[in-house]
Amino acid sequence: MLVYRNANKNDVESVAKLHAKSWQENYKDSFSQDFLTNKVYEDRIAVWTWRLENPQKNQSVILAEDSGQLVGFICVYFEHDKNYGTLLDNLHVNSKSKGKGIGTNLISRIVSDMKTKGLTTGLYLWVLDNNISAIKFYENLGGLMIEKVEGSDIGDKSFLKLRYFWDNIMPLSSKVASKKI
Repeated sequence: MLVYRNANKNDVESVAKLHAKSWQENYKDSFSQDFLTNKVYEDRIAVWTWRLENPQKNQSVILAEDSGQLVGFICVYFEHDKNYGTLLDNLHVNSKSKGKGIGTNLISRIVSDMKTKGLTTGLYLWVLDNNISAIKFYENLGGLMIEKVEGSDIGDKSFLKLRYFWDNIMPLSSKVASKKI
């Protein structure tokens, strides 16, 4: 049975492991083999240790667990940018659990939190240009690709990343509600 809950500092290892595995599976062309094989887990441990031990006031991290095992998570920063609004910084679902509505349910929870906070405009994210399955997922939810830039803020190589944007979350809210399982 799927359970959704807020992350805490005891979740660092499981979140970092899923995050690293997701990058290893989806970003083989974006990062070097050395980074993905030898450095990505330690990199994600450092990031998630900081985030979960020193959470920002506008940060929300929600986990999806199946029988006590982490199968997905989402991390957002509400009101992150004055022009684009809330940043959906991470959404990862393990490969065995994709297609079961977990990503949609995680987004639904964030959209609900945004509405509760009175934040109905502006949700955005960055996705690397070769993550075709994620791009299709966001486009199916009505996200519009509005920017393509070269980045080098993660990993060990330059890559192209795309900004997807929802200027109003109400249509997104309707889409995730109709797709929720």
